[in-house]
Amino acid sequence: VAREQRGGTYMLLGLSTEKWRGEISLTGFARFRIVVGTGMWRKRSDPAMPRLVSRLEQVLDFQHWLEPVRGDKFSSVKERKLDDVPADCFKLRHRGRGSTELCFDPASGVLLSVGSNANGTFFSHYEEWGAKLIPHTVTNFHNHVSDVEFTVTQVTSPGRPSPGAFTPPPGSVELPAGQDST
Repeated sequence: VAREQRGGTYMLLGLSTEKWRGEISLTGFARFRIVVGTGMWRKRSDPAMPRLVSRLEQVLDFQHWLEPVRGDKFSSVKERKLDDVPADCFKLRHRGRGSTELCFDPASGVLLSVGSNANGTFFSHYEEWGAKLIPHTVTNFHNHVSDVEFTVTQVTSPGRPSPGAFTPPPGSVELPAGQDST
């Protein structure tokens, strides 16, 4: 199976969960989102969002699984191997929404996977970046087949943001924060 390879950039400038700016650029497509307080502004170069951008956002949204909601239950931790790599795994059972398996490296505590080999996302090749660990390879599986893989080639610090970095440009659409469906 031939894989499509496309270069692009993803930039996240986050001052807090209530003040951030994210930009995705691929050949022929660009989109940004700015969140300030309870407001969100979005602008896209094309109304049709490429599937690759949608998949990237799903993969990057793994953090919401790490914030359980009322009624979620955790199973006990089980030791297992992910491609011969030791992992500590547990299931997060969502009230009325199924369950999700989360696996972590037992030595460092970094997230290794969300989901399963059948339908899940795997993170690997971490790099220390300040106080954070950034995965350089993110692979998503659907029906036991790797359907998309993202490779991080460079992580940089943008430095101090300009005063206008969080000002929505003309033509952007305002949505309540958390209401952005695409």
